[in-house]
Amino acid sequence: MDARHSTAMAMCQMLLRQKQTEQGTALGHEDIVSAIYEVTSLSGYSDIDRDLLISTLEERFTVYVPDHRTLGLNDDHVAWLPARRSEITWRYWDRYRILLNERIPSSAVESVDKVTDDIMERLEDPQRLGTWDRRGLVMGHVQSGKTANYCGLICKVADAGYKVIIVLSGIHNSLRSQTQIRLDEGFLGFMSEPVAGGHQAFRTVGVGTIDPSIPANTATNRTERGDFNRTIANQFGIHPGGLPLLFVTKQ
Repeated sequence: MDARHSTAMAMCQMLLRQKQTEQGTALGHEDIVSAIYEVTSLSGYSDIDRDLLISTLEERFTVYVPDHRTLGLNDDHVAWLPARRSEITWRYWDRYRILLNERIPSSAVESVDKVTDDIMERLEDPQRLGTWDRRGLVMGHVQSGKTANYCGLICKVADAGYKVIIVLSGIHNSLRSQTQIRLDEGFLGFMSEPVAGGHQAFRTVGVGTIDPSIPANTATNRTERGDFNRTIANQFGIHPGGLPLLFVTKQ
């Protein structure tokens, strides 16, 4: 992104933060588009790539839908979350919730909390003994708050005891990288960078700036070539079962 795009981005963010403060609710897609058109109507900015601005700003300003609906079958499902809630230490979720409260209105944070609880209750208890298989589908409109919701859900299931978390992020390297960056900020707390010379620089980001003492591992990294592959598998030195282990891969 060149200097003019960066300046346009900064102006859009200023307008959006001002509007967010004034209305006290989460921003919608139309708010982002309106801010972009206001900036790109200025002299010297008319040729700015609006699509690039939209995609970037919609990642930074999570957009929410007001309510959700649930359909499901409870065959062989054992309800567990209400009984275990008080036993769980919500380290990852509490840290992420603090980050959300710094970025979006409290009403929107409460919405993320409720939706992720509803989804998590429909998963199986990771401590349940025996053989079980639980599957589901969560659907949302384009830029309807999915980033905050999947980050929040991952934090909660890690707190509950799930040890391996695999995120399928589309078919393109760029989208996979973008998803990893969001999870670096919302779950891992550090920039997942490839190891150079046997050493990996540890740079905190997002939740890591709030509390860097809550560890998690990742088998993939934020670069466009950071997907999991045979070479990484052959060199893999982390054994699942300890700290939560994240994979962000292409489908």
